[in-house]
Amino acid sequence: MSTLAYTSEQSAPGFGRGVFPDLNNPSLTDPDPSAAHPLQRGLYHPSEVLQGWVQAGRFLGYLNIADATFEFPPQPFVVTSRGVQVIIESRPVAPWPQILIVLSLSSAATPVVERFLLRPSDNSVEAEILYTRALYTLSKSGSCFLASEVTPDDRLVGIGFNFEPFDEKDLRDLVYRAKLARKLSFIESLFRARFMLPENIPPDDVRRVETLFRGITEGEFVMRGKAITVPVKAADVNLSEAPFSGIGPYEHFLGGEEAVLDNPRLLDVGPVYFSVERAVVANKAVLAVLREGRDQVVRFEVLDSMITYRFERYAGRDSHKRAKQKLKQFHSQLERQEPPELAATLTEMLTSDVVPAEAAEIAVGWLEYNDLPDRFSPQEPVLDEEGGCWRVPIYLVYASGEGVPVGELLIDLKTGRIVEEPSPEAMYREGRALAEKILRVG
Repeated sequence: MSTLAYTSEQSAPGFGRGVFPDLNNPSLTDPDPSAAHPLQRGLYHPSEVLQGWVQAGRFLGYLNIADATFEFPPQPFVVTSRGVQVIIESRPVAPWPQILIVLSLSSAATPVVERFLLRPSDNSVEAEILYTRALYTLSKSGSCFLASEVTPDDRLVGIGFNFEPFDEKDLRDLVYRAKLARKLSFIESLFRARFMLPENIPPDDVRRVETLFRGITEGEFVMRGKAITVPVKAADVNLSEAPFSGIGPYEHFLGGEEAVLDNPRLLDVGPVYFSVERAVVANKAVLAVLREGRDQVVRFEVLDSMITYRFERYAGRDSHKRAKQKLKQFHSQLERQEPPELAATLTEMLTSDVVPAEAAEIAVGWLEYNDLPDRFSPQEPVLDEEGGCWRVPIYLVYASGEGVPVGELLIDLKTGRIVEEPSPEAMYREGRALAEKILRVG
């Protein structure tokens, strides 16, 4: 039994399930019996409804979100009163999210919303999908109505709430959670598996999910990674060849089974390989161990940050077509249940865009691969928004610390691939000419 035991450093954030943002600035909706929209129809003032809920101690609640494409099932709610504070908490019907509302009574006995919070009802992927769906829709809609009774003429007895949209950071975090959950759900459907989400998911586990998802939907693809670590058998390598003897290509069989999160069941994904074109052994000490015939875990530095993965079972034309069709069907199902922009997160990358420091590292790797002297140095990357890339100037740096430009690398903002590069030979010739000129002037 083998597992795809590999790691690769790249821009993939971790994932914490224990952080649940409040909806922004929740407030009560003033009842307006004449309003046309059913969510705005309240028979009683919120203070009257709240008083009834406090006296009853519990009720069967119906949460309606304006313009939602889904409906919450009725949930039992428990109401507790602590001085001027009233806590309304659902006992959710899993996998639907739990609802927690905290209100306080002003001196005029008017309810004021302190908190309006949703939490996943359990740690299943389905619960995470419903949680992100409900929270995203609430933020986008801006209003909902919690009813404890629906009259025969479709009037609601309950309390309405208004919210402001999420700020940029909270929305980005929510979309990130949505991406991961929907990819995991597709993997579940394909392998008939069921995953449980741990409280915290480290970046490497997120990357595994992304790699597996892309493997079964694309077959062969490239991911960013400045290093990759794998177990190497001494009998299988020639230490006189690259990447053990210097910079060069390398291919490695990773295995045929994959572990997802903490799930004890390994998924049968078929043979998987990775390959790199510009790699070198990071720690030369492992070469002595391999030379003695002992197997060793080896870390390879990937100078261009381009790692190609190939999932043999899904790389063929027919199997690739079948996987794409299943992905399309799954995406269509999501679109029927949630806003289209949320469903679209299924195929969006979990990895972040290339950051300036990463672009600079890729430039350093390019210089090393082309064996340019240390005097050639990348400068601060400049973002070209229109071109969707980083422009990294290459300078020839003098002993004084001053320098002059001799070339420029263009690095794709999304993939990290070098899309345009100068001629190393021309840069070297120009560098020598400049150095000679400086010497003559001196």
